Amino acid sequence: MQTSSKTIEDADRRLPLKGDERKGRKPGRRSDINGNLERLIGRHFLEYVPPTQKKMEPTRMCVVCCSRRKPDGKKVRKETRYHCPDCDVGLCVVPCFKDYHTKTYY
Repeated sequence: MQTSSKTIEDADRRLPLKGDERKGRKPGRRSDINGNLERLIGRHFLEYVPPTQKKMEPTRMCVVCCSRRKPDGKKVRKETRYHCPDCDVGLCVVPCFKDYHTKTYY
């Protein structure tokens, strides 16, 4: 009986507590499926990512390029100097801006 109760106690210590699962981590990628579908009907324009005190020419990750994978299975990492200020996402000029604003699943 002692071994079974000890096993249960050990298992309880290893289980993550609710709310502590993501403690110390950054939030995941935004979900566009349930999110901002106004991007498909609104009138949006590209702008340069505005400069900050630390960076005169800042970049952002393109959400369309980063949602794709290379043939070897790795994620594509593409930085761009442009963004859509209404959607607050980084986008390449061609073809990602058009794809993001015209397709539900880009």
